[in-house]
Amino acid sequence: MISKGSLDESQILQLIKSIQKLMNIYEQKMIDQPKILILVGVTGAGKSTVFNFLCGGNYELQEIKSGSQLILKENSEQFALQNGGMTSVTKAPNYYFDEKHNHLIIDFPGFKDPNGELDQILIQLLFLKIVSKSKVKLIYVLRHPETRFNERGVGLQDFIKILFQGQQVDLEKICLLLNCYGDKLPDQGLKESVKKQLQVIFKSDFKQISVLRKCKSPQDIEKIFSNEKRDQLIEELTQTQDIQFCPKNLQHSEKITKYLSDKNYQMYNGICENLNNQCKQKVDKLQERQLRIIKDLFEKLVTLLSNQNSKVDTQYANFIKLSQQIATQLNCQNDICSLDCEFSKIFIFFSQFEDLIVGYQNCLINQTLAYKSCFANLEIIKQQISILEKQKDLKQVESEKLNAIQQKQQAEYEFQIESQGACAAQQLVQNESNSKYIAEQNLTTIFNQKNNQQVMANNWKSSYSNLQQESQAKSEKLSNKNWRLQQENSTNQSQLYQKQLEIDNSQNQFEEQKRRLLSKLQDTKNQTYQLERQKNQRFE
Repeated sequence: MISKGSLDESQILQLIKSIQKLMNIYEQKMIDQPKILILVGVTGAGKSTVFNFLCGGNYELQEIKSGSQLILKENSEQFALQNGGMTSVTKAPNYYFDEKHNHLIIDFPGFKDPNGELDQILIQLLFLKIVSKSKVKLIYVLRHPETRFNERGVGLQDFIKILFQGQQVDLEKICLLLNCYGDKLPDQGLKESVKKQLQVIFKSDFKQISVLRKCKSPQDIEKIFSNEKRDQLIEELTQTQDIQFCPKNLQHSEKITKYLSDKNYQMYNGICENLNNQCKQKVDKLQERQLRIIKDLFEKLVTLLSNQNSKVDTQYANFIKLSQQIATQLNCQNDICSLDCEFSKIFIFFSQFEDLIVGYQNCLINQTLAYKSCFANLEIIKQQISILEKQKDLKQVESEKLNAIQQKQQAEYEFQIESQGACAAQQLVQNESNSKYIAEQNLTTIFNQKNNQQVMANNWKSSYSNLQQESQAKSEKLSNKNWRLQQENSTNQSQLYQKQLEIDNSQNQFEEQKRRLLSKLQDTKNQTYQLERQKNQRFE
């Protein structure tokens, strides 16, 4: 578990969200590839005042109890918040693009800000992201109301120590902006005096020094914060030499380091223990196909964890992926998801700073422990597969033994069937012999019957010949008789025909007479009708 006082995940996720949002803004500003000018310094140095002045802000003096303070005449989204005290009001970089000089001016939050360690981590991460991507012009803003440095030289030394972390730095490339100078020396005299003091402190020259004096009256504002002074200051600052460096570690990252180390150990250990318990509980219930899939996945996991040369974030992401695949086979994928939760997102984000965060080096130790656990799980799976293979071989031997017994029983049964078949065949031969004897007896009987039938047929043939002769004689007699009858019939037919002719003639005569009589009758009727008619006419 993460110890008390450590950052919790919600804080870290908010930190990541803020950095990503600010970096997106930075990437958008860098589309036109401008040169970068960064205002840095401790809280209270007046970076935001300088930034707003460079952005085009106009100032006026406002009277307060303790004296007077500078305020902007008008507000704008591009202006940074200002505070005259030692509490920083800039929590994130402010950006301004100077089109005339093609410079992106960035007002960075104060280093060594007393507001909180989380803010310092945010500031450093943003700063490291920017300076690692591009060459920058570094403007260190220093509140310098008097000619002598006094303790302010210590503050500059601390800043350089924090920023460059012991690397060899060419201080000539850093521009020193002396802010709020209120003493009597002219700008050039002040620059010469400061250079001599810095030479004593750093044993090196600061060749680029600019001055922004303190305003004590409204008349001072018209001189110090005039457009002419603004152009002059921008010209000086843009002449600063580019600088690029590679930081070695992230300051104030102890809590991040502890969180990443402890949480990474917790994740590796928790996931491995979960998989180990699941394997022990379910290995006896898994089928051989599932076991072989899990075995292949564990082998990939062991190979992955044994590689100490890959990037830790890639290693961890692949570890989670393979663990989830194994958990899916073991039906416990929800356990892995609940363990990982948001940590992968955090771990992968901070991996871009792995060379600066000690916690990532501890991950190699956690990876080794996970390797041993996964290797043990792999051996469990291999043993179970070996057991299943032996059980499979034993089942095969028992199956072959059972097949041999069945084949023996089948052979005995077939032998019994063949024996029964032989007896049946012998009985069939005996039956066939008996049938042959009976058939021979039947043939003899049939042969005798055939001889008897032949004798009878001969007798019948002789009788038939006699009958045929008798029939022929009778037929001749019938033929003669039939001829005579035909002659008689012919004669009768002729007579009958003559008679019929006579009848027909008589009939014709009768019909003719009948016709004549009917004609006469009709004539008589006509005459009678004429007579009746004449008679009637007379009466009338």
